[in-house]
Amino acid sequence: MLFDLWHSRRGRRLRGERGAASLFEAVTVTSMLGLVLSTVFAVVYAMWGRVSVIEARQAANDEVRSGVIQLDREIRSGNVFTDPASFAGDAKYTQLVIYTQNNAGSFSIPSRCAHWRITTDAELQWRWWDPTWDPDLDDVPDQTVTGWTTIAKGVVNLDPNGDGSTADKIPAFERVSDDNYGDRLISIDLRVQLEGSSAKPIPIELSVTGRNTEYGYPTNICSHQPAEGVSFP
Repeated sequence: MLFDLWHSRRGRRLRGERGAASLFEAVTVTSMLGLVLSTVFAVVYAMWGRVSVIEARQAANDEVRSGVIQLDREIRSGNVFTDPASFAGDAKYTQLVIYTQNNAGSFSIPSRCAHWRITTDAELQWRWWDPTWDPDLDDVPDQTVTGWTTIAKGVVNLDPNGDGSTADKIPAFERVSDDNYGDRLISIDLRVQLEGSSAKPIPIELSVTGRNTEYGYPTNICSHQPAEGVSFP
């Protein structure tokens, strides 16, 4: 009788200890599983965010490179290059006008004035006009002036530090005098930065010469630059 009572109490005690141990093990396993899952989710989220940033940066770079390819073609087929140093204020070294034959066969005019600029909104923009265009000669037939087209965004040459100041602007376009190329060498240096990124802007640099340049054109052939907002017809 006494043995049975002792055995019964011991059994209950062992079962209690086993139950407590099982509960402790369950809590431990659950906690570890939660920690592992939270770590996995954090890694996946970080990787997803990094992939999104890379894709966005690649898209921005692709836009700028597409613009650079167009610039390259226009410069190579260019006959007259307006000196970027001749522009005033913030436009100095951030705008370029080319009298070019690029894609001339696609238009009703043999050559055109192509105008590039970087805006304070960090946009690389482009437009073109007929060299015969004159604001005082509205009756000139078929003269054309296009509006501005944004080619790429995130071009921060005017404000490379992101502090809202143009004091440290980086020249985007320069006409370089060279013994071999004369005034036909254009240096391009575009600084690209993804919106919201704290990394340094990415430089895209190249030098292009007007290889197909034909001489004899007046240097002021594209001097009649349309005013802001003008498009015709």
